[in-house]
Amino acid sequence: MRRNALLLYFVKLALASPFHASRLEATHDHHTQYGSPEFWWKLVIAFGLVLLGGVFAVRLYIFTLCDLTLRPFLAVGSHAGSHGS
Repeated sequence: MRRNALLLYFVKLALASPFHASRLEATHDHHTQYGSPEFWWKLVIAFGLVLLGGVFAVRLYIFTLCDLTLRPFLAVGSHAGSHGS
């Protein structure tokens, strides 16, 4: 756990460095104007990706509820427990 916290600290430190900030300012000069066709395309694509992610999440959730797909996992789990006894 401490290793992950240390890694996160160093990543934050690296992203907060002046070198990284100056590089970001140089590459992100272009801003999309509200109401422009580019703005609406980006908004539609972002909304579509969020919906697609939700569809995949619901599909995975439903897949885990199916008894047929859970049966092999339950069988392996019960066998593993009986071997240790």
